[in-house]
Amino acid sequence: MMLLLSIVVSALSVTALALRDPKRLRWRQKLARHGASPAKGFSPLPQRQRRWLLTAMLVPGVLLALAGMWASLMLWLGASLTYGWLFSEVLASRP
Repeated sequence: MMLLLSIVVSALSVTALALRDPKRLRWRQKLARHGASPAKGFSPLPQRQRRWLLTAMLVPGVLLALAGMWASLMLWLGASLTYGWLFSEVLASRP
């Protein structure tokens, strides 16, 4: 149960960070100016909020390590990395 909660917390943090990433949003605005696709109305997150989301993304792994749940830690790490990679691929494939 702790493993699933850890994966969900990390996935939600990665999603929030990726959707409001300043560099990605600037790139989408640049494409919109050239007529490729309309830019969404998202604005970048402030640096303080991005740091909090980064902390929220990493804390489950630290807690799993402190609890000595090494197998769960490895599964969390693999699931988090895979989700982040797949989500970035989905965002990159959208025009």
